[in-house]
Amino acid sequence: MAITTSDDIEKLKELRKSNPTKAKNFLKKLKKKNAKKIKQNKKNSTLDEIEENTKEETTILNDDTYVEYVEEDIDEALYENFEDVYKKFKLHSKDGIENKEFSEQIQKSYFEDSESDDNDEEDEHRNSMKYKKNISKKTKKLLKRPSVMKLKEFAPKPELVEVWDTTSSDPYFYVWIKCLKNSIPVPQQWCQKRKYLHGKRGIEKIPYRLPPYIQDTKISEIRQAIKEKEEQKSLKQKMRDRVRPKLHTMDIDYQTLHDAFFKYATKPKLVKFAEVYYEGKEFELKKKKI
Repeated sequence: MAITTSDDIEKLKELRKSNPTKAKNFLKKLKKKNAKKIKQNKKNSTLDEIEENTKEETTILNDDTYVEYVEEDIDEALYENFEDVYKKFKLHSKDGIENKEFSEQIQKSYFEDSESDDNDEEDEHRNSMKYKKNISKKTKKLLKRPSVMKLKEFAPKPELVEVWDTTSSDPYFYVWIKCLKNSIPVPQQWCQKRKYLHGKRGIEKIPYRLPPYIQDTKISEIRQAIKEKEEQKSLKQKMRDRVRPKLHTMDIDYQTLHDAFFKYATKPKLVKFAEVYYEGKEFELKKKKI
């Protein structure tokens, strides 16, 4: 690719002698310049071609074309046959004037009504826009909330709907889930101000009692006897027992244990499905089926 001017060639020669890296960079710059010039020349040539084509098209369009409309000759016999039909569609002069006046009155009344309606709509729109601007986000949320009556109408089991169900993010979806089969309700303590089991702080815990079928094996009596023996022992004896402990101190017959767990064992009182523990549940009176 030819370099544009003689000054550029001289510069290149000097740079090649002094600093070859700079000379390379300079050559790259010159190549970029040449490429840009070629692109511009191409663009200019295409624009000239487009202008020439448009000029030709305009000259073709501007040529005056004369169009002559030739009427078809009407047969007099046919015209006489359909003359009665044409007369029916023609209006008399008086009727025409009356109809024109009536149509003008209708048009006037219609335009007046439409203008008044448009003005009313504009006023309503402005008032609503002002009202919307003044409303806060909190009030918008409250307006969007459905009432308890609407939720009860929507729910298949309206007795499950509560007052605070309207405050959920999607109340209709929440009520639908609530009314499904085997759905577990939210525990009651969620809306209590005090902490969970805070009222049980002062109450003493009742010691655990063994069920009656295990008490019949007399295991508690054996334990009590062993504890009493250990209390009577001296320090030396206790140290010996730690180093060399005695085995089979609490032996119970296997038959009695088998009978206790497999014959006389009773089922514990279990909670029903979906019943969650809440504070004071154990003190409630339980109803028995008679």
